Amino acid sequence: MAFSLNNFTWHAKIALMCNTMKCRLHLTKHQQYLLNETLETCGLVCNQTLGCRTEAWEQHQEPLSLYETSVLLTQWKHAYPALSTVYLQVPQNIQQVKNSKTPNYSQTV
Repeated sequence: MAFSLNNFTWHAKIALMCNTMKCRLHLTKHQQYLLNETLETCGLVCNQTLGCRTEAWEQHQEPLSLYETSVLLTQWKHAYPALSTVYLQVPQNIQQVKNSKTPNYSQTV
């Protein structure tokens, strides 16, 4: 039986959404290492993407598209071997977030 919020009033829906669960993870040393590597790689992709987008705007007054930054991600995989150790979807998701959160420079100038 699937759980659906359609049968609840809006008061009950709010009460259900406000309840959260806390879960403490007890990671092994190897899992801690992998998690730290993944977070460092995410930071690298985030900083590289933002740097390339800023540089492209400063030099050409044109923003980089998501497709162009995805092509750069393929090039970075050869330069940074750590990118090959994380799931492929993780760096792509970071670039999508950066693409949606970075302001369109042409509208702000």
